[in-house]
Amino acid sequence: MNHHCPLICTPAMGDEATKKIIGAVCCDNNSSTSEIMSGSRFGSIVKARHLSIRAVASAKPWLSSSQLGIIFGMNHSSILFALGRLKRKPAWSVI
Repeated sequence: MNHHCPLICTPAMGDEATKKIIGAVCCDNNSSTSEIMSGSRFGSIVKARHLSIRAVASAKPWLSSSQLGIIFGMNHSSILFALGRLKRKPAWSVI
């Protein structure tokens, strides 16, 4: 792991273990914690954010989607989508 990656923590990020998990994913994906915690929709940041969510959920399976949402500043349904438990609804087609 690259030890030169900046770890910018927000109050909602949870305990030290959670911060380390998010920081490690950020380093592996050349992103910052501020990007992960932002609402950015750039593909590379969304990918890193989803990987962070999956990593925290895997390390802490007792956390609900609502609790993960608080950590990441997201709605619980967005967390479920990131975890692959929700699928994007198909667009309605006009006949």
